[in-house]
This record gives sequence, structure tokens and C-alpha cells, in this order.
Amino acid sequence: MPDDIPYDEERLRENPGVMLGNHVVIDHGDGEFSGLAHFRQGSVPVKAGQRVAQGEKIGEMGHSGMGSGLVHVHYELCTSADVRKAEGLPAHFESMKKAGAARFEPGGIEAGELFETPPRKK
Repeated sequence: MPDDIPYDEERLRENPGVMLGNHVVIDHGDGEFSGLAHFRQGSVPVKAGQRVAQGEKIGEMGHSGMGSGLVHVHYELCTSADVRKAEGLPAHFESMKKAGAARFEPGGIEAGELFETPPRKK
């Protein structure tokens, strides 16, 4: 899906997934799913049903989908593979830095908080 699709309510009703843009859903088992959305067009190397490991590249930040406007990755941990209808679950990260913080540390985030992860090891 291309970046910054103009908001169109009729198109959204026909295909609610257009809001997510290029996205990946990871099934962790035990009713937990990670949804990551708005990847750059053509940057998602994984395929449906493929197993992925921690640290594996699953896409590059972008702003695909409808009306996102900002380069970012939307993340949520939830109770269903259909992230549009799922309930959210608390998420914990091994290493993250809240916007404005001095260092990386383990922790969780609240809805809407901005944070960064350490640079990816090559």
C-alpha cells in the first residue's frame, strides 16, 4: 500500500484495513498478538504464516495507509489477530527510551507515548 492515502470514509468502510497500511500481525500464542502498522511500501520481507525470531527485520518505518501523515510504526499487543477488533494488552520492552529520557531501560508504555528502541545491531 502506498504512503499517505487520503482519508476517504467510503473507502474505509469498504476496507477497514486501509487505515493500517502495510502491516504485520505476529501470533505469540496464548491469545497474544502483536500488531505493527504503517510500514514503508515494499519494505515488508516476511510472508503470511512465516515464523519470525526476535530481532528479525519485519519491515521499515513508513506512513502507509490512510491519513497517518507521520513516519512511524504503530505497535499494539492485543487479544486477536484482527487488531481493529481486539482488546489491548499491557506490553513490556527489554530496552526502550521514552522521548526525552537520557538512557535505554526496560519498561512499558502508556497509550500514545513516544519512545525509541536501541539501534539495530548489524
